Amino acid sequence: VRRYISDVVILYSVSVTNVQDGVASACRACALLSQSSQRPGSCIPCPAGFYIDRDTNRCQECPPNTYLSGHHTYGEDACLPCGPGSKSNKEHSRCYSDCSFSHTENNRTLTFDLSSLSTVASLTIGPSFTSKGTKYLHVFNVSLCGHQGTMAAVCTDNVTDLANKDMGSDSTQFVNSVDSFVCQSTIIPADGRGFRMALASQSISLADTFLGATVDSDLDGINARPELFSDNSKTIPDINFFYRSTQATGSCQRGRSAVMTIRCNPEKTDRGKLTVPRYTHLSDCLLNVTCLTVCSTSPV
Repeated sequence: VRRYISDVVILYSVSVTNVQDGVASACRACALLSQSSQRPGSCIPCPAGFYIDRDTNRCQECPPNTYLSGHHTYGEDACLPCGPGSKSNKEHSRCYSDCSFSHTENNRTLTFDLSSLSTVASLTIGPSFTSKGTKYLHVFNVSLCGHQGTMAAVCTDNVTDLANKDMGSDSTQFVNSVDSFVCQSTIIPADGRGFRMALASQSISLADTFLGATVDSDLDGINARPELFSDNSKTIPDINFFYRSTQATGSCQRGRSAVMTIRCNPEKTDRGKLTVPRYTHLSDCLLNVTCLTVCSTSPV
């Protein structure tokens, strides 16, 4: 006969000795169920976008336009503020631009509507040639704003899969994909090696974190270079979108950064196009891109 089945043992501390390298894991705070629940005092995981309140040990949603910093979820200071011109997504996992931007100067406020730039855009640089004469291109996909913070720019490799398939086949199962705000792929055109389809390789994220949008030329140690581009308006300021990726490469051990400079021209009738400076070195750890586009401005 089982006895004392309602007794409960609660462990407040666990010490582990003789572990590898002499280091034991530390305790982490947990959120507790309310006293009115069936298991009061039991630990529960907080939903996405919630932190553990220091006073009540209950789950509390992060304030608007803040995001959670990694696995540290104890205390409201775990919710970090988004950068200028940005807001947080529903899960408070990242910050993004909702395609609207406001700037006040000399008692005049300009509100920009950039919704025409919400779709993913592409930029191709090249061609370049290898030492053996093979032609290749660099293709950038850019997701500037919108999409509720989803990184909608996708770059996909297909080289590895092609090595194991019939080179004459048009159907290919893509094997590596990168989702980002800005991503880059190296493309060998179909006519470059005699293949029936282009080869894509070396896909990498240049922007998995949106730092903010501002008319200033620098943010968080990243500098925009508006002087590299022509057609600068004297009346409507440029808007600089700053991004960072911590993914290291052979030439960029600390990751790479990107600045998208939006240059508004109300007289344009089309969506605009992306351009890079004439002397752009793709081995640089900072990519500067400008978009000369039509965008509506509303003075307030």
